Amino acid sequence: MPNPKPTTERRSIESPELRATKRDDGTMVISGYAALYETRSQDLGGWSEVITAGAFRDVLKSGPDVVALFNHNPDNILARTTAKTLKLREDKTGLYMEAELGDDELSRRVYSQIARGDVRGQSFAFVAGSDTTWNDDYTERRVNSVAGLYDVGPVVYPAYSDTTVAARSREAAMKEREAAERTNSTEQKPKQEPNTKGKPMNWKELQARSAEKLAEATKIKDTADAEKRELTPEEVESVETFLAESEADERQAAALKSVEERTKKIVQPEPRQVPPQVPAPQPKPVHVYGNTTRMNLRHYTPQLFGGSWQVANEAAYRTGMWLAGALFNHNESRQWCESNGMEFRAMAGKINAAGGYLVPEEMERAVINAIDQYGVARRLCRVHRMTSDVLVVPIRSAGLTATPVGENEEATETDKTWANAELVARKWMTLTRYSSEIAEDAIIDMADDLTREIASAFAGTEDDCFFNGSGAGSYHGIRGIWYLLENSGYTGCVLDAASGVDTLAEVTVADLSQLIGKLPDKYRAGATWVCNPLTKAAVFDRLFTVQGGGPGTELAGAPTNNYMGYPIVTSEKMYAPATPSTASNDKCPIMFGNFSFGCSFGDRRMMAVRTSDQRYFEYDQLAIRGTTRFDISCHNAACGTSAGPVLGLLLTT
Repeated sequence: MPNPKPTTERRSIESPELRATKRDDGTMVISGYAALYETRSQDLGGWSEVITAGAFRDVLKSGPDVVALFNHNPDNILARTTAKTLKLREDKTGLYMEAELGDDELSRRVYSQIARGDVRGQSFAFVAGSDTTWNDDYTERRVNSVAGLYDVGPVVYPAYSDTTVAARSREAAMKEREAAERTNSTEQKPKQEPNTKGKPMNWKELQARSAEKLAEATKIKDTADAEKRELTPEEVESVETFLAESEADERQAAALKSVEERTKKIVQPEPRQVPPQVPAPQPKPVHVYGNTTRMNLRHYTPQLFGGSWQVANEAAYRTGMWLAGALFNHNESRQWCESNGMEFRAMAGKINAAGGYLVPEEMERAVINAIDQYGVARRLCRVHRMTSDVLVVPIRSAGLTATPVGENEEATETDKTWANAELVARKWMTLTRYSSEIAEDAIIDMADDLTREIASAFAGTEDDCFFNGSGAGSYHGIRGIWYLLENSGYTGCVLDAASGVDTLAEVTVADLSQLIGKLPDKYRAGATWVCNPLTKAAVFDRLFTVQGGGPGTELAGAPTNNYMGYPIVTSEKMYAPATPSTASNDKCPIMFGNFSFGCSFGDRRMMAVRTSDQRYFEYDQLAIRGTTRFDISCHNAACGTSAGPVLGLLLTT
């Protein structure tokens, strides 16, 4: 980047659409408007500034070397045009930038701050063109062209502007005009036609110039039509610029004309007409989201929504109003949602029955949190957000090894190797029904109840696939951990209990200790016991009590959730026999290991809901259907003859 010249100026705005996104390959990108056309700036010290539409056109055509900086600091480089990591373009709104960030600490920090909304400003450094003009009283400056463009980028304080150079330019212009007026008065030159160049135009002149710009754009189009061809990229750019300038002149002309007409009415006011007496409109009652009182909600709690019951109650009320509007077609609820920034976003499908409405963020957060309460799959697996229907996840298959090396001997090179696990988004559905008569005072309870029902159904499905999936169509092709350990011959991940131990009542401390000892050291941190609630009571709680682990605590209703220093997670979808004494030869009731290394959970999209008023017509009830898309891959559980991150205890005769 060239050193800033003495005439370099900086401007900052609160940029619309400043956002941080990620591409499919994970590249971080920030984008937004660095400058806005035909928009009056904040007070810059007794005057304001407007950038004319098309002001950046010529400087962008010259291909300038522009860098993207954070807070205008040359030590904080984010991207550059000559490196093709920074793209600049102008449209009818202003100067738009798109910066492709690198994988460094500064880029990650700036991307995160923009994504969270901590940084909302954009700025640019420039040199104003020689055709920059001032109005008669020097309260407005118009930048008609930009002669130099040096940097753009996000800033923390968008209201800050460096106006020193412009202020000097203003003072010089004022002194030049005063000197010219004194000279004309002294020499008494004959009156000349006024030079309107650089002076504000009246509304008629602006309308005429707008028509000229429109005619230029039409001429380009007519030429292409006559030659029976498409517009070239340069012609498209010219047409867009002419149209933007024409529209800007038309808006300014309309404003000046309105001011002129209003001024005439003030000078010659029209006779006052007394309007007929009508009753004043009564204000509509404003709904209060409740106070800090607990409302006995199970899934809209302060821990999930900012720490107070008032915020949690508000989230539940917003969810309920959205459900009433989207699913029950309640007009007042739909109007309320539109007034409070809640969208009814449709989720398209190949057929009508596959569509629905994407639920609001409040309900999605509550559903996912409830799924974590009711199920264990998401808690145990490594969760991947899928941005496409298929996601290939790299998994570690072998690591580096150390070899002995003598004096002046060359070391043997070893490589860390990777394999791939493929996640394919699969669709799942749950169905429930509700009364067609929903009162506003029941909306919060409806939101909480529907969240519980849908989350419970999805959690059960996820856990069933995670443990018991056999690869059949009923499991969407998913093969679960229990199925792999019991049916696929992966002897390295299975430990046979002691001879004759084929019931839960016979499992001993030695069996569990051997299972811990079989797990490789690299998977011990974060390892977990997983079993059915019946298995926990018949094995872990029994051994804990027999070993003197505090029977009084057990009988008081506070059983331990840890054994040998590792947490115990229970799921009803895990296998368990009918009773602790039921023989279960060749069954795997207990698993142990670090599931996040061996299992991946792909989450494709948030939940969508849809309603039908025909399915339960005779009951005066509505059918509510929820859908989601996910996949589970238990890749490192299939470890062959080597011990992997997930092990199973197999009961034997």
